[in-house]
Formats: sequence, structure tokens, C-alpha cells
Amino acid sequence: MDLRLMEKAKDIQDLKRQVRYSLDVNGVHICFYVADFTYLERGALVVNDSKGYRTKDFILKSKLMLACHQIKILES
Repeated sequence: MDLRLMEKAKDIQDLKRQVRYSLDVNGVHICFYVADFTYLERGALVVNDSKGYRTKDFILKSKLMLACHQIKILES
């Protein structure tokens, strides 16, 4: 809900939910990562994941996102 309010206040733009990223290494598909939210903040892409607990899968996929797409996932 906070992100929707931020979007209405024009603090962020282009809010999307459940955005899917393909994680491929050397042309081999490893898995998909589904971001809880993505949005633009001051022109920069933010990939946000709401986490109560950091699972092993999330830690691995977070590293793959950085390596494959140069995107650091924001955890909230």
C-alpha cells in the first residue's frame, strides 16, 4: 500500500507487481526470479522484494540477478 501512495504522490513511477526475470548463465537457462515489485525512483529501476525470511533460494537468485542483470534487489 505504501508504494501505491508513493506512486500517487509522484515519488515513484511505473509501479509493477510480480515482474519475471530470466536468469541465464553462458546461454543456459538456470531459473526465473519473480520480483514482488518494480518501479522507477528518480529515473532508476528499483527491484523490491518483501521478505520476512531470507531463504537459500532467494540468496542464490539475488546473486544471479546481480550477475546476470546488474540489479541489486532491495529487501523490505
